[in-house]
Amino acid sequence: MPRKEADVKRAIAQYLRCRGCLVIPYRNVGIFKRDTGKYIPSQQLGISDLLGLTREGRFFAVEVKMPGNKPTIFQEKFLETVRSFGCIGIVAYSIEDCMKAGL
Repeated sequence: MPRKEADVKRAIAQYLRCRGCLVIPYRNVGIFKRDTGKYIPSQQLGISDLLGLTREGRFFAVEVKMPGNKPTIFQEKFLETVRSFGCIGIVAYSIEDCMKAGL
């Protein structure tokens, strides 16, 4: 059983690829500037961990979380926007959550 969020994300991405999906992992992290010692946050907050297309051409966004963790308000807003366009936007704690969403 995966113990870190990165392990869950990797397992979900592998599952989606096996289903024939195009999977684009998105690293929504900022930049640490060594010269100033400051962290510059990402320009776009809330973009999901995994973005992609199903074999049928349907866009999806998957926010991966460990059980007990919840998405931020920015992550929820992004998923709501994705769903408002008729696409799949979910929070997934496991591969089973992707299956339930039709992925």
